[in-house]
Amino acid sequence: MIKRFTIVFLCLITFCFPILASSIPNLHSEGAILIEPTTNTVLYSKNGRSTFYPASTTKILTALLLIEDLDLEAPITKTIASINNTPIDSSHIGLQVGDRYTALDGLYGILLGSDNFISYDMSLKAAGSMEAFVDKMNQKAKALGATSSHFVNPHGYHSPMHYTTPYDLSQIARGAFSNPLLLQIAGTPLYNFVVQNTGTTISLKHTAALLDTSSPLYNNHVIGVKTGFHDAAKRVLVAKAHFDNIDLIGVVMHTDAPYQFEDMNTLFEYGQTNFSLVQTENFRPYIANHSYSPWAKPYIETALSKAWITQTTRNYTDFITKRELIHLLKSSLPAAYRLILDECITYKEDSIYAENLPATRQQLEATLLHLFNTLALPPREIFTQKKSCLSSAPTPSQEVFLYTLTDTQSMGKPEMSSSPDDYLTYEEAIAIATKISTLVQCYDQSKLVDNEYPYSLPILNFY
Repeated sequence: MIKRFTIVFLCLITFCFPILASSIPNLHSEGAILIEPTTNTVLYSKNGRSTFYPASTTKILTALLLIEDLDLEAPITKTIASINNTPIDSSHIGLQVGDRYTALDGLYGILLGSDNFISYDMSLKAAGSMEAFVDKMNQKAKALGATSSHFVNPHGYHSPMHYTTPYDLSQIARGAFSNPLLLQIAGTPLYNFVVQNTGTTISLKHTAALLDTSSPLYNNHVIGVKTGFHDAAKRVLVAKAHFDNIDLIGVVMHTDAPYQFEDMNTLFEYGQTNFSLVQTENFRPYIANHSYSPWAKPYIETALSKAWITQTTRNYTDFITKRELIHLLKSSLPAAYRLILDECITYKEDSIYAENLPATRQQLEATLLHLFNTLALPPREIFTQKKSCLSSAPTPSQEVFLYTLTDTQSMGKPEMSSSPDDYLTYEEAIAIATKISTLVQCYDQSKLVDNEYPYSLPILNFY
């Protein structure tokens, strides 16, 4: 006796998932990156490996070397050499040739006042020659993991050969901000710089609005920051923020004011909302990803527990490609059925490119239709008021029936329209994979009978 089975095909074209809880940052900056420094995990990247000019954010690398090489009480003098070898239009705090100050105050002049002449004089003091100091900069950068960068001066004044990437700059910042003194200085909003030979003080105010309590861009979580600017680099910003659940380092490059500060705040909000630094039972740190919508949590937990997916920093509300979708569905199926989905990926002409584009709801429906037809499920139809994303109405010869879910109110979101060409998100695909996995398991175990009413199946209850 041949058993008959009923399978339900979920038409996503008319199913509406809840509003995205964790949107991916939409930044003005052409290059950006966000990392968690303890694990050195990249949480977000936009052109992260592309080359940009660092401008005065170069000075965090300079300051790190100066802290390592100089006595903080060592006397420094503004020299005529700095005037002759530093472009005259460089930023400065107003020192005159012959003015003396301590190395510690010089660090504040570099990181708060962004003084290029102080950068020159202190680098010369530390290494004996500018060539030697620049060599140390490049060696240190590579040691910190910045392997696609090259520096030719200690202050960041523009040169075509003075460049870095958002990723490299994040690695330099990770090393620099791990130094407690450098982090303290870079997080100081105001400082009184003492000119020792005159006994006068120069009031320094940090150039970053993130530290200015009177600014609408102020961020009380920021504990270290360095700005940068020249015409070719545009606005550049490097910052570190501390939250109860995670520390973050952000880099934004090549944008206009005040977007460097807005983008950094956007990155930090994204990071602390979607990720946490936690520990395993063996006290090993790892990043917990919370970037899914509330409704998706049980599906993602199931997928992780069954190893269909791995721990990742990818945003679950991002779009999934067709290739990734097929891999996910295959992972969720019993081994005997995985080969069925291999036919959904071809390697002809431009398909390799096409399979790496975001998957649409129509492509998902076609993929599941292929799966169900291959399993030789008997035909059955349920007519609803809404239409499938199939190009024509189903016929009795199709060995699948369509079931459209309409109650989205109980998931906490008003119903929204969608179309066959709408892209599928990672979390939506995981939810569907979970349902299909359970459904196929029931089919495999002969638990579905032909006359069973589909609405009674708890595995189909999305809401």
